[in-house]
Amino acid sequence: MDSDIAQAHDAALTGEACMGEGATFIRREGVKQECIALQMEGDDEARLLLYAQGLVNQAMADILEDPVQMQRLIEIVRFKPKLRLVHSAALGSDADT
Repeated sequence: MDSDIAQAHDAALTGEACMGEGATFIRREGVKQECIALQMEGDDEARLLLYAQGLVNQAMADILEDPVQMQRLIEIVRFKPKLRLVHSAALGSDADT
């Protein structure tokens, strides 16, 4: 029995158990939001926003459950990509004419 407790503790320390539980919770919340949105009457914008949030939660759960996608997400965060706005002189001169 002690070994079972130790194994569960080790899984929690590695984060594997937490990620699985987190994905399950997020997926449940997403399904709940989608169901509420489908049952709502009246405010179409609020209903669409709630439905969209449900879809986002489903996508987040998919990423958390897929090790390849999770690794890609970690790489994106680790390298902190930055977007730069590049000014094109050619576009600016065409606007003047």
